[in-house]
Amino acid sequence: MLTAASGQENIAPTTAHVWLDTFGGSQGAVVYPQYGWSVATAAGNFSGFGFVEVAPREQLFTNHLVIYTPSSLKWLSVHTETRGVPRAGLSFFQVGPRVNFTEAIPKLNKPLNRLFFVALPSLAGIRTNNLLLAGATNRYAITESVQVSVEGYRRFFGSPQEFVKTVKCLGF
Repeated sequence: MLTAASGQENIAPTTAHVWLDTFGGSQGAVVYPQYGWSVATAAGNFSGFGFVEVAPREQLFTNHLVIYTPSSLKWLSVHTETRGVPRAGLSFFQVGPRVNFTEAIPKLNKPLNRLFFVALPSLAGIRTNNLLLAGATNRYAITESVQVSVEGYRRFFGSPQEFVKTVKCLGF
């Protein structure tokens, strides 16, 4: 993981990370680059996350999230998602409310880095209305230079025929 941070006086705390992640399923495993960033302001925290992925039997796609969490209401955020499948000319944009359970119930912070629920209505593009439940454990040291965490998500769509994916990730 490459990390950059700014914590100088009179400058908002800013972080940026780049790393490789993996996930596996019944059709194979994928290693893909990801990035994350965060900027703290007096009004709240702005953060983002994204990746580029080519999973088995899928086209290359990108996914990008931007989240705003007000300073005075850390258990509630505004969550946006944008995705593109460049070769197919497909994309979407969604924005919705996000409940941050690890902020609402502080006891969850011991085992979990994050646990949240988002309602994402269909605004533009190919993705229909959906609900997202996602979480991740805190990182645990395997050796001095290797840390492991597990994360996963589940999307719920309006119809059982629609695509629902569960991913378990192991990050190093």
